Formats: sequence, C-alpha cells, structure tokens
Amino acid sequence: MIGSFFIGAAIATRMATEIWEMLEQGTLENAANLTDDDQIVSATRWLCSL
Repeated sequence: MIGSFFIGAAIATRMATEIWEMLEQGTLENAANLTDDDQIVSATRWLCSL
C-alpha cells in the first residue's frame, strides 16, 4: 500500500506547521520541499522503496 505524502514548492509557515503535525500524527508518511535538493532526493528514495 502506498502511503500519503506531500511535495510542494511554495509552502507558507502555517501550512508547514500543519504538514509537520500530520507527519507527527502519522497522517502523512513523507513530505518534501521541491526547492531543497536533499529533500527531493530523500523523497525519491522513499518512493522507490515502496
């Protein structure tokens, strides 16, 4: 089963807080910022491991 995840580029502070809370609660399994190469690499590895 593929988990839920979020990938975005322009994330407001409030939205980032909500995403972080969803990660902590387990609602989201992964999240990445398109403007951060390390986060995209991490998200790509995570997707490939599914």
